[in-house]
Amino acid sequence: MVENFVRRLEHSAGGTAADRSSLFRTAALEVGRPIVFGVCIIIAVYVPIFSLQGLEGRMFEPMAFTVCVAVLGSLLLALTYVPVLSSLVLRHVKEKPSGWFEAVRRAYARHLNWALAHRGIVVTGAAMVLTATLASVPYLGTEFMPQLDEGSLLIETRRLPSTSLPQGMAIAKDIEKTLLQFPEVQSIVTTMGRPEMATEVMGLFAGDVYVNFKPGMHPKADVIDEFIDRMDDALKDIPGIDYNFSAPMAMRLEEVISGVRTELGVKVFGDDLSVLEQKADEVLRCNSGSWAHSKSSSTTALSRSAGRSRARFSQCSCCTRTRSCRPTC
Repeated sequence: MVENFVRRLEHSAGGTAADRSSLFRTAALEVGRPIVFGVCIIIAVYVPIFSLQGLEGRMFEPMAFTVCVAVLGSLLLALTYVPVLSSLVLRHVKEKPSGWFEAVRRAYARHLNWALAHRGIVVTGAAMVLTATLASVPYLGTEFMPQLDEGSLLIETRRLPSTSLPQGMAIAKDIEKTLLQFPEVQSIVTTMGRPEMATEVMGLFAGDVYVNFKPGMHPKADVIDEFIDRMDDALKDIPGIDYNFSAPMAMRLEEVISGVRTELGVKVFGDDLSVLEQKADEVLRCNSGSWAHSKSSSTTALSRSAGRSRARFSQCSCCTRTRSCRPTC
């Protein structure tokens, strides 16, 4: 907008205030439509981000919203405030060409003339590039954001709610001894119950096991699933424990999004506990062969007697985060 004002002023011969206002009005209308279309193209690039769900949506939607609002605000100023201010500040000046810009312009003009003289080659090359791009679409994958490699593991443990503190500490020591048998593990830190700062409400039956690896021995992304399988098989020897394998940052983000600490969380609501238990068993059978079932497990909101199978799904947020639960949970 301002550049077009300067160009118009350079080629004008002065005149009255009315002529000056007419000059700025004509210059603003001349570039107003291209500016609007340019801003619409920028916003159109960010519109698909608003359709993202889960972790991707929580992370990128604020950025897309901020960019769209900033661009729209700049468009409003460019069409209203900038022309008025420019008419008061700018005077008749002579634009001085820049040496480096003139060199870039000459190079661009030379390549543009060659492209116009060889249209067949340019169109064929662009079609080949487009075809190669479309052919690579099936190999792009389906995940918008790949799983982050944080360099450590977080194993969430869940015991029976009636577990006492001495029993929980003894089980935690057994878990640490089992995990330290892996040569890749350097150290283990276990937390049980509510932290000192009371950032979250957790009973003594819940614990977080942070697994730190030795330098250079951290399992890579292509073998991390196999390594978790080995840990899961080793921890099966400790009875009465359910596990959920995750990473510290990933677990917190998933909890913020859905209220559960796993990638797969099934919530069943109702007033009849027997019906809820029946539906939970049906959901468990439907997902018994899924990846989430084999990799993660935590207690269900319905307490079950010892020795019986337990649904490997997360509790609803109100059951795990408050002292009292709503009747519909």
